[in-house]
Amino acid sequence: MCRPEAVTAVLSAAVLTVPARCSARKAVRPGGRSAFTNQELAQDGTGKLFLMGFLTCLLNPKVAILHISLLPRFVDPTLGHVGLQGVLLGLTQIAMGVAGNAFFIVTAGSVAGFFGRHPLWQRVHRYVMGTALAGFAVRIATERTGAAVALR
Repeated sequence: MCRPEAVTAVLSAAVLTVPARCSARKAVRPGGRSAFTNQELAQDGTGKLFLMGFLTCLLNPKVAILHISLLPRFVDPTLGHVGLQGVLLGLTQIAMGVAGNAFFIVTAGSVAGFFGRHPLWQRVHRYVMGTALAGFAVRIATERTGAAVALR
């Protein structure tokens, strides 16, 4: 009988093996495409993009759990209005999220542009990522922790 830990280890290794195999196949195939290849996309309206982002944030349970469980620990009733402290903490979290997302957007655009101008580095990236994912999959499958030992 298979234990849940064994199934989890096998599935984790498989999840990493599939992208590693695809990345490796793309790396060696002549004319293969990278995930960083620039593509022409249909432009969506500002309202649609805003609504998609708003609904994604609104329906994300992690944000609700953060605000309900973590932020109240930083509210001190002796320092003044508790509601105002909660609002300030929430606004701080929103500002940090916007800054972090802006950083990732700018960085992703810069990296995509760099790889678009340097096909050799694009190919090196595919080789490195394929090898890394395959290595992680092998490590997960052969690890001597409780999950991997259950397979033997």
